[in-house]
Amino acid sequence: MWAVTIIQPPYRVETTATVTPRFGAIAVARLGAAAEVLGPLHDVIEAAPWCAPFVVVTPGSVSPETLQAIWGLPGQPGFVVATHGFREPTPSQIAETIGARPRPATSLLISYVVRRTHSVALGQTLQQIWSPQPEQGPRHAERTLRYRLRRLGGFGRHDWIRVFRLLQAKTGDPVYSVERLAALAGTEPRTLRTWTTRCLGVPLRVFRERVGWEWVLEGALRTAGLVESGDPVEAAS
Repeated sequence: MWAVTIIQPPYRVETTATVTPRFGAIAVARLGAAAEVLGPLHDVIEAAPWCAPFVVVTPGSVSPETLQAIWGLPGQPGFVVATHGFREPTPSQIAETIGARPRPATSLLISYVVRRTHSVALGQTLQQIWSPQPEQGPRHAERTLRYRLRRLGGFGRHDWIRVFRLLQAKTGDPVYSVERLAALAGTEPRTLRTWTTRCLGVPLRVFRERVGWEWVLEGALRTAGLVESGDPVEAAS
C-alpha cells in the first residue's frame, strides 16, 4: 500500500497520490507501528490544501505522540482507529466520516485563508466579518471595512457572509437535501443555487455531492481572485 492515497469524488475508488486532487478529494494515510507516513500526508496537504486529510490508525500505532502528530496536520484531519476484527473503511465510508466532521472553528478557517493568500490583513478582515459576536465599533467602521475589502479581492462583505454560511451548511452531514442545506445556510433553495455559483464557481449539484469544507473555502478564494485557479476548479464544475 502506498504511503498516501487519494479518494476522488464520487468516492468509490482509492488511487495512488500521483495526480493533483480535485475539489472534494480526500488524502488518506494508514499508520502502522510508526507515524512516519504522516510526513508524506503533510506534503500532499501542503501541495493541495483543499484536500481533506484522513488517517487510518492501527492499534499498534496508538500513542499520545501519534495522536499529537495527527492533530498537528494542517486543517481538520479525520481519522478512524482500527480494532480487533476491524475492516478497512471503504472510500464511501471515509467520505462520510469527513463529511460528518464538526463545524471548523472560525480561527481554523482564518488560518486557511492566511496560509493560502499570505494576507494577514484579509484574515483580520474576515475575522471581523465572521465573528459570532462582533464588537460594536464607531459608525465609520463599516466604511473602513468596505474600503479594505476593495483592496482584498473581488468579494464584498455580504459575499463573505454567504461563504461563511455555505461553510456552515456543508459540515455535519454529507447527505443533506437541498432544502436542509438551504435552511442551514439561512436562505431558500433558489438563493442557495445562486450563492454556490457566485461565491464558489460551481453548481449546487457539486456543492451537494462533494464533502469537506476545505474545497468550499478554496473555491471562494479562487472565485474572489485571491489565489490562482486551475484544473481542480474546472473538474468541479
